[in-house]
Amino acid sequence: MLHEDYSEERFRYAAALVEESLEINQALDNKVGIAKAFNVLGEIRHELAEYPQAQRLIEDGLSLARLIGSRGEEGVALGYLGAWALDLGDYPRAITCLRECLAALDLSDVSRTVEILEVYTLTAVAEDQVGVKHGTTLVAERGDSSRAQDQESELAIGLLGAAEELRAKQAAPRVRKQQRRMDRTLPALRAELGGTTFEAWLAQGRSWSIEDARAAILP
Repeated sequence: MLHEDYSEERFRYAAALVEESLEINQALDNKVGIAKAFNVLGEIRHELAEYPQAQRLIEDGLSLARLIGSRGEEGVALGYLGAWALDLGDYPRAITCLRECLAALDLSDVSRTVEILEVYTLTAVAEDQVGVKHGTTLVAERGDSSRAQDQESELAIGLLGAAEELRAKQAAPRVRKQQRRMDRTLPALRAELGGTTFEAWLAQGRSWSIEDARAAILP
């Protein structure tokens, strides 16, 4: 993942290096390397606000990753597409991409998994989809039926709690772009539910493992 404090000059320098890497991997017919270069270059182009080119690069990376069976690079590409769809307000596409991303990701990549859990939670809150679209949720499976009417919000906040606990264990601060997404979405939900309820559900989620969090999202 790129450093968000890079200047435009540094991003363009990075893009030149990745383009060189792409050419080398293409000459060697190293398809995994090509898919990885597409993904990294797509992220760089997005940071440079070259959005159509970024989208094409990530979609090319996704297509190639699926063709060669590289689940890791498939997950990376889907994560970018999901986050960008959230930023554009295309919540159904974001939900689809992020769920597919979580299915593909290696959970040992904790930092990326945490980012995706957070983006998924924010998308689901915005779209009011958590729980309802997934049938029985983790909360319901644990027998907590007393708040069935708030199941969607409880699961969303629980996922956020799980992500925060994982961040703390990894000593991984949230990047500013992600924090801005949180600031746009969560205050209204906290106000609606009340701080006590919000914090209680957040604490509940902190007890979930990374496997629990993923299982709560995937069918």
